[in-house]
Amino acid sequence: FMNVSEFVERIVDSIMETALESVPRLLGLLLFVASAIVAYKIIDKSVKSAVSRISENKRDEKIIYLFIRSLAFLIIITVCLFILGFDELARVIGTLSGAIIIVASYAMKEAVGEVVSGLYLIHDEKFVEGNKVTADGVTGSVVEVGIRRTRIEDEDNEDLTTISNSKIEPKWTYHRDSES
Repeated sequence: FMNVSEFVERIVDSIMETALESVPRLLGLLLFVASAIVAYKIIDKSVKSAVSRISENKRDEKIIYLFIRSLAFLIIITVCLFILGFDELARVIGTLSGAIIIVASYAMKEAVGEVVSGLYLIHDEKFVEGNKVTADGVTGSVVEVGIRRTRIEDEDNEDLTTISNSKIEPKWTYHRDSES
């Protein structure tokens, strides 16, 4: 039977041993968190300006930016859990992050399609402001080619129609008579 002083000594030794074993992990965690914060602050500004260039309205911009920031924090938390030795929990969070990315990607597929189509249209030398085109059943002059949508003014200069770039890019017609 163990006396109280031996019991306390064993507990203290166990705590000290565990603390000493944890020092490298804690130092690794501190180093990772410090470098992640620095990297995040540097990348954050670039991401914010890129999102504001792609987005056509503030609401979309906020949603995209929030999604990207949330994803970054999930990655940081997952890596921190791995460093601390919580491998199973980190795997669960990593799997959930992957599922969230898949769901968000599916939800954003139309917007991504619009952006890709918009990039093609922006770089097309015939699809420029002032040229006459027919797109998605509308004939008129191109007023503005945005990253997600294009505005076309009808031939009578009465109506301004906004069309998703993903509907325009696959099939549109250029009218040569607009070069005069």
